[in-house]
Amino acid sequence: MRFYWWTWLIFIVLAGCSENGAEQGDEQIAGAPLPPKMHLHRDDVPDDLWGPDALTDADGIYIEWEANAEADLADYHIHRSINPDSGYERIDSVSDTVTFYEDLNVKPETKYYYRVTATDRVGNESRMSEAACYTLLRKSVLTHPPNQAILNSLPTFRWFGIGETGFYTLRVFVSTGDTENPFREIWHYETIDFDQFEVTYNQDGTATESLLPGREYRWRVDFEERATVGSESTWHSFQMQP
Repeated sequence: MRFYWWTWLIFIVLAGCSENGAEQGDEQIAGAPLPPKMHLHRDDVPDDLWGPDALTDADGIYIEWEANAEADLADYHIHRSINPDSGYERIDSVSDTVTFYEDLNVKPETKYYYRVTATDRVGNESRMSEAACYTLLRKSVLTHPPNQAILNSLPTFRWFGIGETGFYTLRVFVSTGDTENPFREIWHYETIDFDQFEVTYNQDGTATESLLPGREYRWRVDFEERATVGSESTWHSFQMQP
């Protein structure tokens, strides 16, 4: 299956917001905060940990940025457009302690561009950040094992694809009991098999641990047409029978 992965990768253009030519960088308006630094797509970091991404539990888009260092920072304003260089409208604001935003008012197969500004306590507003973008696609539909299943053998995961050209990543997580990081990924498997989406746990031998009774597991399927274009399915959970 790795052969197919690398063969497919040749044909994928890993482009984020490359058509955006008006990046703002660190330009500063006198007396105002610096523009926030957006987390943009990086090939070397999973989208779950960095950059714009699809939401799992809703049809939405997630963006994030680095915290500004100004001591008198008040809040961040989120601006959105369907064009990279114009038409930005403020859609929401968050406090200075929040460095992410979940946009739930989006339409599938529409490319959205996001810029963020920072304001201080007297109302000075920074220039806009450079743009982060994402296009949300339909979610894959998980079919087996059913949600909250109790299994007596290794699970075989099945799902319906979305009918688009791209690749799928099955991800399996285990509960950690940690309130800050409640789940940890223990296995993922990449496939572009268009005929049958059926994968048995650890069939490639790369899982970091075995499935054990008494632990809570959950899984999902991510789809990526190319960088910043994709979706994440809802979660299904399961346990192993003692």
